[in-house]
Amino acid sequence: HNPPAVTITTLAATDLPAAVKTYLTTNYAGWIFVKGASAAVDNVIKDYHLIIEVATKKYMLEFDGNGAFKKAVAL
Repeated sequence: HNPPAVTITTLAATDLPAAVKTYLTTNYAGWIFVKGASAAVDNVIKDYHLIIEVATKKYMLEFDGNGAFKKAVAL
């Protein structure tokens, strides 16, 4: 039995799912993408992790593989 293949992929703002962009625009007006990554198991994306900036504040956000919000932390 082989362990699952885990892949971390660096993302650009254009790679974010529509659900993630909609959430950010609704809840973090004026957000700017800083960096992000997706985590996949056996080529199925399980999570999106990103850092955004709003005005002078930075936030780390996590979304599930479908783009549904999971959590946010102010940095």
